[in-house]
Amino acid sequence: MSMETKRVLVAGVQGVIGRAAAERFAHLQQTKVLGLSRRPGDLVDVEHISVDLLSPTDVRSKLANLTDITHVVFAPYIEKPTAAQRSSVNVALLENLLDVIEPASPSLRHIAFYQGGKA
Repeated sequence: MSMETKRVLVAGVQGVIGRAAAERFAHLQQTKVLGLSRRPGDLVDVEHISVDLLSPTDVRSKLANLTDITHVVFAPYIEKPTAAQRSSVNVALLENLLDVIEPASPSLRHIAFYQGGKA
């Protein structure tokens, strides 16, 4: 197994799924975790960036310098009244993030998608 350092970006780090993923990855050797959310971060061993993933300008200005991301955990979720509205807003979160991270981080190897919501 390779001992290279993994740089894991967890979007939605203040949600249930994102927090659990960040906490798990933060305990792995050779792994550094960066958490994204609009709210201030409070996790130990997780570097936090407050960013509005609905704003392409904010995403670009705050994340374009991340050139070493190897893994993305995508866990943000915005609830809306209809399926079409939910799809639209949550796809925008993903597109805005990947439009910046993919070209900036040539070492990106894996993206995991986790979506919550009401049952």
